[in-house]
Amino acid sequence: MRSIFELTRLLIGLFILLQSAIALAEEPEHFLEFKSAANNPQTGYEKHVGSLTDELYLVTQPILTEVDVISARLSGSTEVEVLFNVEGTKRFGEYTRQNIGKPLAIIVDGHVISAPVILARIDSGRVSVHLPDHKTALELVKRLPNRGVETAPDNEKSDNIRPPSDQSVGSPVDVVTRYFAAVHHGSDAAAYALVALHEITSLRKLLADPLKGPKYRNLAGRIGAMSELSRSETSAFVHCMVDPNTPSAAPITIGLIKDPITRRWVIVEF
Repeated sequence: MRSIFELTRLLIGLFILLQSAIALAEEPEHFLEFKSAANNPQTGYEKHVGSLTDELYLVTQPILTEVDVISARLSGSTEVEVLFNVEGTKRFGEYTRQNIGKPLAIIVDGHVISAPVILARIDSGRVSVHLPDHKTALELVKRLPNRGVETAPDNEKSDNIRPPSDQSVGSPVDVVTRYFAAVHHGSDAAAYALVALHEITSLRKLLADPLKGPKYRNLAGRIGAMSELSRSETSAFVHCMVDPNTPSAAPITIGLIKDPITRRWVIVEF
């Protein structure tokens, strides 16, 4: 009887280990994925069975993942806007150009949450992810990079999120202040998130330059008082004093535009 009892315990232990191994094997490598999808069986596509639809087929390898995201923010009660890095933006722009009219699966923790049809090429590097509820949206924002981008507070109880405003996304002076702080302290990703997409490459080259880079970072640490020179609905200029203790220091002007999609101020002249 004892041997039978011990054998039973051994079998139960092996069963538990096997179940744990299966669970680990099924756990997705990435918690956020963007995959090519199809509504009909195709070569290289596997059928995905989920709550969204039983007639969706996905490729194995994702186009982009959370690794390609440099910032995320709530843009609605259940909507999260993600911003891709430079390489991710290029890859996504090219993919959407070649796949207009086809569905794109957006996957969170292995579950397809939406599969919108691509209507046009997307070069902005920004994509909206629609979640089932407000709590899930907040959790995704917390898991993704959030450098220099405002989000709703943890104690936000209302599901009614107001549209972005200057107060929620930062005034031109606020944006420039955070930008110079990020540059001075070497937080390059945070600086990129505050610059227009088409200017990120220029900033990246400037900061990487062995001569100009250190000088620009040092300059960023010497910025003093700031004020708005001018401002319209779509553009603004911020006047920055350099080292207020040095009267001969020449001030600099930073140009910004308001992104028509996110309504955030982004830097275009630095």
